[in-house]
Amino acid sequence: MAFTTVHSRRRLVVAVICAVLLLVLIVTAVRFLRATPGEDSEGSPSSAPSTVAPPENATPGRTAPATPLTDGEAADTTLEALTRTATALSDPGNPVDLSDVLTGSALDEYLAQSEEFMNTGVHQEGAPTIENARITNTSEDGTSLEVEACVDSSAVQVLNDQGTDLRASQPKRSLTIFTLTNPDGSWKLASETFPDDPTC
Repeated sequence: MAFTTVHSRRRLVVAVICAVLLLVLIVTAVRFLRATPGEDSEGSPSSAPSTVAPPENATPGRTAPATPLTDGEAADTTLEALTRTATALSDPGNPVDLSDVLTGSALDEYLAQSEEFMNTGVHQEGAPTIENARITNTSEDGTSLEVEACVDSSAVQVLNDQGTDLRASQPKRSLTIFTLTNPDGSWKLASETFPDDPTC
């Protein structure tokens, strides 16, 4: 009878030890599973890829805006283009590169007029002046603007080979709308048009 009791006690002790070991294994497994998908017990980041937000002031796909012009600077830019063009047309047989002050249709018109003057023996004397120049419109990106000014051409003559002024009958003053653009970091005259009433 005593042997049976001792044997039963041993079986009970073994059963308790097995239960404790099983409990330890279960707790360890649960902790491991909880730490795997996110962060570990030390707070290290998971293996999920991280993203870097762009700077708040970054604007993808856009360049820095052009330096804005004042009315006075716009007037100086326009007058320089007109003066350089007049000087070049005084000797159309020797074409001048004006791409540093002209662009677009203004450059095309100068090249065409220079060729016409050379072929017909005509040249220009004198240069126009401008008055009351002011910026009337600016594009959203700041790379284009319109300048309205009164152009005084009273000192300008377009002479043929007989010395006749071919523009003697044309108005000496006219209100003109110039478009200036900044295609490569410097402002240039791109075009000129006239309002319905060009009187000034």
